[in-house]
Amino acid sequence: MDIDSYLNLIVYRKVPSLTCSIFNLSNDDLYSKSLGYKCIENKYKADINTNYGIGSITKMFTAVSILQLCENKILNIEDEIYLYFKETPLYKIFRTSNIKILHLLSHTSGISNLSFSESKYNTLNYLSGINLKTNNQLYKYLEDIISFKKKVSGTEYNYLNIGYIILGLIIENVSNIKYKNYVNKYIINKLNLYSTYFAGDKQITNLAVPYIYNNLNSYEIGTQLYSKYPQAGGIVSNITDLKKLFISIFLKDKYSIINSKSLNTMTTLQKKVNYGYESYKTYVGSGLFINLKFNGTKLYFHNGGIMGGRANFSYLPDHKIGCIVLTNSDNYPAEEISKNLLSIFVNNKSINTIVELEKKLKLITGNYYSYKNNTKIRIYKKNNMYVLQFMYYKNNKSYTLYTLKYTRNIIYFNAINNLDTFQKNKCKILLNTKQIIFNQYLFNKSYE
Repeated sequence: MDIDSYLNLIVYRKVPSLTCSIFNLSNDDLYSKSLGYKCIENKYKADINTNYGIGSITKMFTAVSILQLCENKILNIEDEIYLYFKETPLYKIFRTSNIKILHLLSHTSGISNLSFSESKYNTLNYLSGINLKTNNQLYKYLEDIISFKKKVSGTEYNYLNIGYIILGLIIENVSNIKYKNYVNKYIINKLNLYSTYFAGDKQITNLAVPYIYNNLNSYEIGTQLYSKYPQAGGIVSNITDLKKLFISIFLKDKYSIINSKSLNTMTTLQKKVNYGYESYKTYVGSGLFINLKFNGTKLYFHNGGIMGGRANFSYLPDHKIGCIVLTNSDNYPAEEISKNLLSIFVNNKSINTIVELEKKLKLITGNYYSYKNNTKIRIYKKNNMYVLQFMYYKNNKSYTLYTLKYTRNIIYFNAINNLDTFQKNKCKILLNTKQIIFNQYLFNKSYE
């Protein structure tokens, strides 16, 4: 499948609009495209300069700010964070936490994730949450969260928005200026990012409306991340500006926004991340994530999401080629799109995709019988999940099918029955021969 065909498949089935770019470190567009509507209601088309909420890619701005301060000897990445809260109510609890700046950058602080997301501190968000108007309120909230700290710092990965809010407070405490002002002065203005803003700071033109997909196959309008504490996900930007930022991180010359030592810090493996395809061998760095085995090479990336949008930046250091994908719906992972674009462009092959998988899954429903028809399997769809019902005499058990991987003709599943907590049931479906192998037993599809 070529890139245009792939993108058309995604946009016209899954997201209202998408903009993307494949580029090199000379800022040459190797491929760029914009498809769909930035506003469904008015049929306004998106273009390559359309602005999107980038969600957690904002964390890269925060990480770069911290590393700049380290370069200037104002911070040390190995410092424990209590050193930067001596005049605040957080000093005492941070003093006993053993949390370092590095731990916050790499999501390894050990702080419990209490479902504290951007929505919790965003009073204008699609979801209602806690109204944190002042630093004192935030300090009290942080004190409560830290008191739930369960893991030893540096031992385990746990994605944490609140960790980057703490980093933002450290930036403010050592620079004596507000977090937004620091990022504007030392990153946005320095790189001439003319279309990059903090959501809510000004009226933004050419902005993609964020949409939330619901189960009725329709969209409702979401929101950007307007917040007093935007360090974890509050920036709006576009392809042109994000290319400048990412090139300035990886270029390794006098125009770089950080030096080579800082880049090495960002890309040094910290802890393994148990998500996505296991074959990619994903690790967290400090402000970045790393796939060690993406088509036989290394890939750096970061995802972002808002209440109605997804974003991804991916970079292949061996090829010196990057990709950015921005969408205005939460319905499809930008990471998958970005990796597919790079895979098609560099390796001339696509990776597994949700759209392709869904097309294959539609073929598997029906009845399957074992030898002599003494045992039956029925596969059907329920609440957007596929269910395998195993029928042997009067013994009927139902298993929810969770896709592990697929090839052109085979889909591999875990079959989970809630009553069989300790039993792993493997299932694979052979699409070309219309057969199921459930555990070790073979079943053939019937068209009765």
